[in-house]
Amino acid sequence: MVDLISHALWAFVVFHHQPDAALFAIFSLLPDAIWAIPSVLALIFSGTALESIRGMGSTNRQQRMARIKNQPHFPAIKLLYNAAHSWLLMGLGVLFVWAALPKFALAFAGGVFLHLALDLFLHKESPFGQYPFFPVSKFKVEGFIHWSDKRVLAINFGALALAYALIFAGRL
Repeated sequence: MVDLISHALWAFVVFHHQPDAALFAIFSLLPDAIWAIPSVLALIFSGTALESIRGMGSTNRQQRMARIKNQPHFPAIKLLYNAAHSWLLMGLGVLFVWAALPKFALAFAGGVFLHLALDLFLHKESPFGQYPFFPVSKFKVEGFIHWSDKRVLAINFGALALAYALIFAGRL
């Protein structure tokens, strides 16, 4: 969940001068909401939610990723994840929002594409993969490090604390 929270926090930092900065932060959550909500619902309705999450915190990252890949609904969730993290499909989404609700197009594009850019670099060894041109290409970006690495978390939250301190001090 820290990844999700960081997307919104960074979107606000980057776009805080925009009058609708909160919308940028909300739209930055969209790529993960598209796949995570159905994933959670599938776990709940399958009756395996407790079994699926039991012991996840005590296993190492590779074991957690293997458990995620072995869940019965994984193929459908992976499809949703790849669609929601496709630069191509989200670009089409921006065009749709621009045509239907032009007032929200900039916030939608800014929030979503900031999320996608961060994920490209911070999702190494993801069970889903990062396919920016899904569904027309199988080109995959591996990322450099995973967001859950303790070094990344320390830098991330340290940088966020500094950025918010500067915002509230009127220096950013």
